[in-house]
Amino acid sequence: MLGAALPLLVSALWYWRRGGRASVRFLLVAPAVMVASGLWAIVPDMPRAWGDVQLYHALHYKPWANIFWAHQWIDFTPSVDEWTGYPLVFLGFCGVILAAVLHELRMSEDEAASAPGAAPEA
Repeated sequence: MLGAALPLLVSALWYWRRGGRASVRFLLVAPAVMVASGLWAIVPDMPRAWGDVQLYHALHYKPWANIFWAHQWIDFTPSVDEWTGYPLVFLGFCGVILAAVLHELRMSEDEAASAPGAAPEA
């Protein structure tokens, strides 16, 4: 979740600067960048997923593991690594993205309805 936070912040600022408007491309690319950034953050943990403990320790316990969004620092800071609120943060991320999509959908529908020659509502 921490790895996706920076792209979420940048996307939120970009969205705000554009007056709360976003293209379909933005609404697809921004979450994809968040996922890619989150995956980058967990690269040192990947060998553990397929049971290669030796590679896991070689990647995970070196200071250079911090290039993966401060991975080593986070893992060796117990208050950060053991925090149980990450599922709520994930739901918050999803909520923010969903709110932006729904807002853009509503704005697009309003623009289409008020366009010259638009069919009246039934």
